[in-house]
Amino acid sequence: MIITKEVKIVLGGINISHFKNLGYNIPKIKGKWGYVTPHGTEILVKVVDLPKSSKAEIQCYCNECLRKNKKEIVNCTYKYYYEKKNKNEDILCDKCKKEITAKNIKNSEYHIKIHNKAITKKEIELENKRIEKEQKRLNYLNEIRDIALDIGLIPDFNNEDYIDKKHKLNFICPIHGDTPKTPSQIEHKYRCKYCAQIEAHKKQKYNYTYVKSKYLENGFILMERTYENVDTPMRCYCINHPNKIQYKSFRMILDNRICFYCQHEMQQKEGHPSWKGGLTLLYNDLRRIIEPWKFDSSNFYKGKCILTGSYETVIHHLHKSFKSIIDECLNYYNVDLNYSTVSALNKDELFNIESMILDLHYKYGYGIPLHKEIHNLFHKLYTTKNNTPEQFEEFKTRLKSGEFNLFLEENNLTLKVV
Repeated sequence: MIITKEVKIVLGGINISHFKNLGYNIPKIKGKWGYVTPHGTEILVKVVDLPKSSKAEIQCYCNECLRKNKKEIVNCTYKYYYEKKNKNEDILCDKCKKEITAKNIKNSEYHIKIHNKAITKKEIELENKRIEKEQKRLNYLNEIRDIALDIGLIPDFNNEDYIDKKHKLNFICPIHGDTPKTPSQIEHKYRCKYCAQIEAHKKQKYNYTYVKSKYLENGFILMERTYENVDTPMRCYCINHPNKIQYKSFRMILDNRICFYCQHEMQQKEGHPSWKGGLTLLYNDLRRIIEPWKFDSSNFYKGKCILTGSYETVIHHLHKSFKSIIDECLNYYNVDLNYSTVSALNKDELFNIESMILDLHYKYGYGIPLHKEIHNLFHKLYTTKNNTPEQFEEFKTRLKSGEFNLFLEENNLTLKVV
C-alpha cells in the first residue's frame, strides 16, 4: 500500500513529453533556439502518474505487517513497487523478509521444490551443452568427409570412430585402397601419397627414349615397350648376364643400382670389401634367384598387403617356406646347405640349382604381400621353419580378434575391413 501521494521529479528527456501529455505545466524559458525547459527543473507530480520505470523514491506499508495490524514503512523506488504489484507479490520490510525466508527453509516441500528446480535447470543446461557439442562434432566430421571427397578419397568411417584430430580414420583411395589419415591431415588436404607421387611423376614424366638410354648407361637392356613412372619395376637384363631377367624401377636406375649378378661376382673377388675368402654360403646366395617369383606374386595381389592394403610389403612364402624349398632342391642334388659355399660349385651345378629353386617356387604357388612389420611379427610367433597355410590362417584370426591391436597402433597400421 502506497503512503506517498506526490513526489518531486526532475524533468529531462522523454519524461517531459510524458507529463505534458498528462496535462502538467512544463516550465520553459526563452533560449537561443526558442523556448526550452532548463536543465534540473523539478515539478511535483502524483505518484500514480509516474512512468513504470521511474526510480523516484516512495514510501509503502509492509503488506505482512498490515495483516498483523501493524504499520511498518518500507522505502523503495516506484519501479520496484510496480514490478511487485504486477507479479502479485508483497512489499515486505526487512524483518518480515527474514521471517518468511526462515519459515520457507523449514518447509521441506518448499526446500525440495527449489532444490529440484535448481537440479532440473542444471541438467537442462548440461544437456543443451552436450547437444551443442555433439552437433559441432557432427558438422566437423561432415566437413572432413566433404574435403576428403574433394581430394579424391572416399570416407570409410563411422562417427563413433572419431576420437580427436590426431587419431587416424579410414579413407579409401579408389586406386590404391585403404588410406588411413588423421582429420588434421584431411583438413590440410593430404591426398593418397601414391596418387600424389604418380601425379608428380606425370608432370615430370621422362621420355621413353631417355629412360631406355639411362638403363643402357647402367649396363641394362630395357625389355618394356612403354614407361609408366619411376616406381614401377620394369623387366630388363644385364649386358653381361643376358639370360637373367631382372626387375628394376627407373628410380633404382637413377640411383645407379648395378646388376645383381655383377655385384655378386664382384663380392666373390679377392680385394672386395665383402669378400670372405670364397666362403659365402649357398643359402645366402640363393635368395637372389627368386626375384621374378616375388615380382609376379606382388603383381597378382596388385602390390598391396592383403591384411592392411599397404604398399610397403615383402613377399611371404605361404604354401611352403623358403628353407623347405631349398632343402628339397639341395637334397635332390645331394648338396650340404649349411657348409657348401658358392665357390665350391661349378657354373653348371649352380645354374641347375638356381633354375630348380625358381621352378619349385612357381610350382608351390605365389607368395602373398604382407606389410614388413606384420611379416616380422608372424615369423616371431611361428619361427621361420616349415610354416604352413594353417598357421597363417590362425595368425589372421588372432589379428582380427584384437590380440595385436597395440602392435598395430604402435606401427600405425589398420586392418582392412573384409
